[in-house]
Amino acid sequence: MLKNLSYLIVMGVCLFGVGLSQPAKAAKLFLDIDTVFISDGVGTTFDLELRVDEDVQSLKLFVAEINFDVTKLKKVSATEGTFWDTTGAMTDFGCYFKNDSTILRLEGLVLGAGISADGPGLLATLTLEAVDTGMVDLSYAYYSLKDVYGEQIPATAEGSIVFVDYPPGPFNLLKPLTGAVVAGQSGDSFGLIWSRSRSVYPGETVSYELQYGTSIIFDAESTLVMSALADTTYTMYVDNLPQDPTTFFWRVEAHGDLYGFARLSHPAVSAFDFVYGAVPPGDFDLTGPEDACVIDLSLQNEVLFDWEDAGSIIQNDTTKYILYLGPTPSFPGGEVFKDSVNDVSEILVSGDNIPIAQWQYWQVRAVNRFGLSKWSSSTKSAMSFYRGDANSSRAVNISDVTFLIAYLFGIPSGPAPVPSLAGDANCTGSVNISDVAFLTTYLFGIPPGPAPFCP
Repeated sequence: MLKNLSYLIVMGVCLFGVGLSQPAKAAKLFLDIDTVFISDGVGTTFDLELRVDEDVQSLKLFVAEINFDVTKLKKVSATEGTFWDTTGAMTDFGCYFKNDSTILRLEGLVLGAGISADGPGLLATLTLEAVDTGMVDLSYAYYSLKDVYGEQIPATAEGSIVFVDYPPGPFNLLKPLTGAVVAGQSGDSFGLIWSRSRSVYPGETVSYELQYGTSIIFDAESTLVMSALADTTYTMYVDNLPQDPTTFFWRVEAHGDLYGFARLSHPAVSAFDFVYGAVPPGDFDLTGPEDACVIDLSLQNEVLFDWEDAGSIIQNDTTKYILYLGPTPSFPGGEVFKDSVNDVSEILVSGDNIPIAQWQYWQVRAVNRFGLSKWSSSTKSAMSFYRGDANSSRAVNISDVTFLIAYLFGIPSGPAPVPSLAGDANCTGSVNISDVAFLTTYLFGIPPGPAPFCP
């Protein structure tokens, strides 16, 4: 039977240590064949041999516990190998399941004081049967080789992988994904794009079958099928598509050319809306606040974010603008504040919605009535603060006086105000003892001194 199988070597190596220094060349325990590739389906039987190499010397005892998926494989038999035959002594051999049949344990021992054997050699032969399709990783949960003195023999171990009627590998639909809006004008084109699938069978080539149309169940009347595609992109031409807004559903199936096993894409179905004649909004950029500016919210508890009009070449188009604000220039997803306006290229944001004492980045996205969008050409940054609020609590009180004293005179010095302007209560351009005196007079003076303010 085995001569009709294809084999692929896929090795998983694990190291074993018991407090001994690792030799330059460790001994090896391994399953031979390293990987079995079955294409004849469920019911196929095959042998795996558990062996040691020539670096195993004076072996007295071995234990090999192998992870075993009983839903995919069945143990038919396990027979002792010929490793101990040179000793002429009695041996003890066993093979049984542990841990609710998830681990197959093989063990062997040569009996008699001072008796051992040297590698290379065959420890055991496993006869297994495939009971389901898929992949099984026969890696080691535990193993041990002991010499005639009861000491561990430092070794590496190589397991085996079994593939049963295994289809081409998983692959993804990339573009356009569900929810996307694709638009174009006469003469334009766009691609249906997916990632590449690969076969684990030696010498097998993978091709793709694309199905797309207006039916979510891909019925024959509403679906086009493109078979034997070698590339992972299929070009759609706008002139061949309907001029009315249309929702298209699409999926891809990968096929191996040797054994005919197939795998459906992930997701199994994707959908996109096509709009003939539509294009995204035009280019635009941010205008204010200026990049890297510092904003005193005690002067204005609202900040005006302003940008250019995006513009559109589509007749009667409308534009919604969305402002994104967050601690990193990665939008969408990293924002702490997001708001939108319709057909107005500015938005007034309350200071309560703007984090203080840290750089915040902002960018704007324009979206037209077809759902097509365009980001502003740049991203800008700004930092907000309240003058006199040295500890960034959004209030000016005695804790700010304490914070400044710790910063100016503490041993060690306390943290600095962020930004430094927050601690410059009297607007002299620097943070010093006069700011402590200014805040103290403002908070406790009779009459109170002026509030922190810098016109």
